[in-house]
Amino acid sequence: MKKYLLFVDESGNLDLYNLKSRFYILCGTAVEDSKKDEIKVLADQIKFKYWGETNIVFHSREISRNEGKFAIFKNNPELKKEFITDLLNFLNKAPFMIFPVIVDKQALDKRKWNKIKIIQKTLTSISFVTKHNHDIEEQISDMLAYAVLCKYCQMTKQQYRKTQHEEKLIRILNKKLFRAPPNAGKRKKHFFDQIKSLGIIPENILSK
Repeated sequence: MKKYLLFVDESGNLDLYNLKSRFYILCGTAVEDSKKDEIKVLADQIKFKYWGETNIVFHSREISRNEGKFAIFKNNPELKKEFITDLLNFLNKAPFMIFPVIVDKQALDKRKWNKIKIIQKTLTSISFVTKHNHDIEEQISDMLAYAVLCKYCQMTKQQYRKTQHEEKLIRILNKKLFRAPPNAGKRKKHFFDQIKSLGIIPENILSK
């Protein structure tokens, strides 16, 4: 029997009434236990190529702003472009599945939602590791959370940055979203049918 591990990262503010952060995203990365080393090696190759070390954390905000370790790209757009290409190739090639959920707080009827009903902070505490471990799978969740936001804006016809980078991220996300095995038996298929590859809250937002 295959063993899978799930790594979850959250983006945005959980508070329903804090619309400075309109979206709350949970992105889970599921990895077969036997594939963990393969993913780490692929990521470490990129880290060593640009920094000469592997103790680097891929964080989407720092990458986009050229902050922290990524300040090496600040005055070198060609190097940044090469790095982004390598990073996207890594995300495309690495063996993992994504289970994302996005909450559009602005679209919620707050009369029907409260802090008990919405996704709670304790959800991401159900773990045997912490972010201090700097697991590459958690870094993948962080990077693809932005892709979830872009895809949601695409689906709801909202504006978002439409550079080549974003379009490639959406394609990678679509490829990595969970899909039920095509050869699953009737019982397993019924179970898999209960799993949404992309959770959207509220669900009726797409029908408006």
